[in-house]
Amino acid sequence: MKLIIGGAYQGKLDYVLGRFGYTRDDVHLCTMGEAALNTDKPVIRGLEKWIFAMLEAKRDPVAGIEELLPALRDRIVICTDLSG
Repeated sequence: MKLIIGGAYQGKLDYVLGRFGYTRDDVHLCTMGEAALNTDKPVIRGLEKWIFAMLEAKRDPVAGIEELLPALRDRIVICTDLSG
C-alpha cells in the first residue's frame, strides 16, 4: 500500500494520477455514509470519510483497516490531513 497524506486541495489526486499513470476511472471516492470500503479500484481517495463513517456507526476503524490490509496491499490510499 502507498499512503498519500496532505492538506485539502493540495493536488494529491493529480499527483497520484500523473505519477502512477491512473485515470479518474481508477479512483474510488469514499463517502461519509459508506459502511464498507470498496477496494476494487487501485486508488482509494478520502479514507478519512470512511473512518468517520465507521466512528459514526460505533465501529472500530483500526480493526476495519486491519481486516482490509490484504486487499489494500497493492492500492494507493489518499487521505486528507485533518490535524489543523
